[in-house]
Amino acid sequence: MLTAFNDEEYKINAFSSLADGYMEKPFSLPVLKVRIDSLVKRHYGSHEKFEYNNAEVNFTSYTAKYNGEDVDINAKELEILKYLLENEGHALTRAQIIDNVWKETDEIPFDRVIDVYIKELRKKLGLDCIVTIRNVGYKLERK
Repeated sequence: MLTAFNDEEYKINAFSSLADGYMEKPFSLPVLKVRIDSLVKRHYGSHEKFEYNNAEVNFTSYTAKYNGEDVDINAKELEILKYLLENEGHALTRAQIIDNVWKETDEIPFDRVIDVYIKELRKKLGLDCIVTIRNVGYKLERK
């Protein structure tokens, strides 16, 4: 909560109403950034491993297994999977996936390339949790 009020009763009411934090104006931008980063990390965490049915993915070591056997998987496939996982339950357009997975130094592909990567992820890891949203894109939805 960001406010100009600084009396104790107002703060108590804010926290009683389930506010995660309270900052009074004027405030420091670096302190605000650290507090926001802390909240994001606490509520969303970082995804370093993913397990679904018989698939295991380690995003730190860029390795994957399906049915206990190593899978030959490329970095972009894993980065797309990680982005879908970070946005689990949200429909993502192909453009959003490209904008968040491809770096500025990479050659930007046509948006339909995402379809190929998704097809490969489904095939290599048996990921029926990647759902096609017709005329939009994809979302990760564990069943």
